[in-house]
Amino acid sequence: MMLRSYITAVVLVACLSHFGDAAITGWTEPSTISGATGEADNIQIAEDTALEATIATFNATSDGTVESYELVTTDTPFVLNSTTGELTLSTALDFETQINHTIEVKATDSADAVGTATVVITVTDVNEAAPTFGATSFSVCVTDGSAAGTSIITFSATDTDTGDSIVYSIDSGNNGTDLAIAGSQLKVDTGKTLDKNRTDTYYLVILATDTVATVRSGSATYTINVETSCSRSKAAALTMTFMTLFLALIASLN
Repeated sequence: MMLRSYITAVVLVACLSHFGDAAITGWTEPSTISGATGEADNIQIAEDTALEATIATFNATSDGTVESYELVTTDTPFVLNSTTGELTLSTALDFETQINHTIEVKATDSADAVGTATVVITVTDVNEAAPTFGATSFSVCVTDGSAAGTSIITFSATDTDTGDSIVYSIDSGNNGTDLAIAGSQLKVDTGKTLDKNRTDTYYLVILATDTVATVRSGSATYTINVETSCSRSKAAALTMTFMTLFLALIASLN
């Protein structure tokens, strides 16, 4: 009886010693995680990263044997291999929708000891879109005799990529050095005065170019008409539009 009790006590002590020694002691991957519970620096991935691409591989260390990994955070665009700790992309990323994804990974060893790691995954922007003007061509009036610095038009191209800045330039056309771009405005150039008798129309192709690493441009054609009076020109255009609509209405009634 005493022998049986002695053996039982020895086995119990051995088991307690085994479970007491085993513990998650740290993480070797990602390399910036330290300790059984730690937080890594940001992992950066581009928003056009392919589905199923490996983002990171988590590797915990233990006094025992690490048996499984679990992605504790729910509703993420990632999946975690419970055996290898490999984190892969399962849903397409969108920089404009969400930039940072914070995830927590849990490692469990053979003695049921647990360690967790928290990582912030930052999505980097990819220049996907070129600036657009909203139309391919525009007609603008400027008064004859306009002096240097006179603003003719303010450009308003847009870019769907978040944070992109747009730079405007004259790509081509018979601007004849009379016109120049200052910021987002087309102006009469320094030392110039417009003269309808010399040049009554300017045809310009304007480029809108974003300023990110992968440069993209959009363009539009601008016709700049030098008129004695722009208000008269606008009135004539409105009259012509009204007459066109009126004649179309008459034709539809016949």
